[in-house]
Amino acid sequence: MSVLSWLYVAGVALVGVPIFLHMIRRTPHGKVPFSTLMFLQPSPPRMTHRSRIEHWLLLLLRALAVVLIALAFARPYWRETEQQTLARGGRRVALLIDVSASLQRKGMWAQSQERVTHVLKDLGSEDSLAVFTFDTALASVLRFDDWDQLAADARRPVLDERLKTLAPNWKGTDLGHALSEAVAAVAERGSGKQPKSVELVVISDFQQGGRIESLQQFQWPDGIVVRPEFLKANTENNAGLHVAASLSREDVKARIENSIDATAERFAIGGEAVGNATAEVPSQQDAVIPPGQSRVLKVGEIDSSTAWRVTLSGDDEPFDNTVWVSKAAPRRVTVAYYGNDSADDPKALRYFLERAFLPTPEREVEFLAYAAGQPVLAGDRPVLVFVVAPQESSVLQTLGKQIEDGLRVVVIARDDEMTRLAVALAGHEPVEVSEAKVSNYAMLTNVDFEHPLFSEFSDAKLADFTKLPIWKHRAVDARALKGGRVLAQFDGESSLPALVELPRGSGSVIVSLFGWHGDDSRFVLWSKFVPMVNHLLTHSLGSAPQPRGLMVGDRLPLALGVKDCVIKLPSGETRTVAASEAFHTTEPGLYVVTASDAEPSVWAVNLDPLESRTTPLRLDELKSLGLPLTDMAAASTDEERRQLQSRELEERQKYWQWLISAGIVVLMLETWLAGRTAYQQSAAMQG
Repeated sequence: MSVLSWLYVAGVALVGVPIFLHMIRRTPHGKVPFSTLMFLQPSPPRMTHRSRIEHWLLLLLRALAVVLIALAFARPYWRETEQQTLARGGRRVALLIDVSASLQRKGMWAQSQERVTHVLKDLGSEDSLAVFTFDTALASVLRFDDWDQLAADARRPVLDERLKTLAPNWKGTDLGHALSEAVAAVAERGSGKQPKSVELVVISDFQQGGRIESLQQFQWPDGIVVRPEFLKANTENNAGLHVAASLSREDVKARIENSIDATAERFAIGGEAVGNATAEVPSQQDAVIPPGQSRVLKVGEIDSSTAWRVTLSGDDEPFDNTVWVSKAAPRRVTVAYYGNDSADDPKALRYFLERAFLPTPEREVEFLAYAAGQPVLAGDRPVLVFVVAPQESSVLQTLGKQIEDGLRVVVIARDDEMTRLAVALAGHEPVEVSEAKVSNYAMLTNVDFEHPLFSEFSDAKLADFTKLPIWKHRAVDARALKGGRVLAQFDGESSLPALVELPRGSGSVIVSLFGWHGDDSRFVLWSKFVPMVNHLLTHSLGSAPQPRGLMVGDRLPLALGVKDCVIKLPSGETRTVAASEAFHTTEPGLYVVTASDAEPSVWAVNLDPLESRTTPLRLDELKSLGLPLTDMAAASTDEERRQLQSRELEERQKYWQWLISAGIVVLMLETWLAGRTAYQQSAAMQG
């Protein structure tokens, strides 16, 4: 048993003071000479009835009342009783451990392990525990069901073995996603015993770059509280170095961002060429950056044969002081065109298509045009093929085989013959085709925004197709195109298909039942034409656009059509993966990808820039986001946490109410007894 206010306990000791003073016999020490008394013999003072305790019961009642009231103000609580109460109800605790890149700072991981040990010591015998780690995503270490199925004496050994394998990685932090996923994990756990409380204990540095804004719209379930365990860095001097965006393909710019609570403001950056000894190494530059500000410096120019390591000096945390820069060679892709149009005829479809595929820093497009009778697919294998004119059977047979192997072909059906050719090219049974009757003009409707041809316009602000008039088109019954995917329809009562994708093997044929130029429509002059065909080409490549900057955790772009790739990691380890597999980066540095039929490509992977924003969030900032924090969240030391725990125990038990009630009863009894005693003494004196 313990009390919150020990000062009031001292009041109990004061009860004995008047009793002691009343019981002791004191002889006067001072002497006053009187002439008339100088010949008398001294005698001790006589005891009177005031020197004796006549009513022991009354004295005990008064003393007991003082003791009870003093103990009530001391606010006692019983720890063992509370622990038994918690054991009967049980708690559900989800422990979230931050393993993001910011935990690479000095001493942070050791602090995290100490906090984990402290949390595990507070668990009761009937508590249920789940342990998770989080960075950009939430990962399970031990689930509630696993904890419940283990024997009581086997839980800690199993958990300790799994905790030994944990270490901070190089990924970013998404605390908002981690908390929402943890809430879902707690809610999904089925248990016949209702927990006494549900608590999310989060061990993290709670940095400002932790992406917690998503919790502003999150609805927290009732009965769940969050207890943040703040980790404190050994130093406040941290500046982050990141690659800054540049309008030039060759320029390399670096951004230095100084933390808001830093004391250092003088920094220097320097570069080192990797992979080419003849490359010009960037010279060192000095910069003065006040706390909370950033500055962009031009490091130099780089080509596809060189990679750089740029380093920062001047702060106390080296984990984010290195960035890697590389310029990947543009990817060479081929687009084939089957038609008899001239490249310089502004009225021909080839004129617009050839100019629609512009080169980018990530790719170079080779546009190959084939007329009737020319060799089929000379040179590189095309990624995307457009057919706008009838072709010989040999061409169709070759295209058919390529489609089965994964090629995507777009057929512009300007007449009934081209429509039948497209259906035959897809290996589909013949269908009835006729010229549709259009009174004025038709428009596209019921667009499939999930298809790559239209996915760029899924936003409501971009999904306006009213500015594309179609004056002529072909009519085909959609039910006859079995297995086909209707990408768009013509408006009107009949709702005829306008664009259909017919699968064949691993590839497909996209059939446009209206012409893209001339008398049919003005599709090539439409503002959405260029982004549509470019996005279709990107999707046909089999991977997303090659990004300018990769961060740890991103998927590494691999070349299409390559069976195996050998990837050399920054650590020197090599991995062999298929191009169809998703290989995600795990550490910052240079990744060298080598394929059997392609030149090696070098990819620079860096930290998430937000990881450098290491200034911790304040407690009021967490509250403003709606987190249901416990009172324990305000405690920064073990002593403060112990005091809060004691206060919570006392508030639940409230023994002071019983002590006050008992004190009142004792005072009422003492009042009655004192009155009765006084009455008896008065009656005795009168008698």
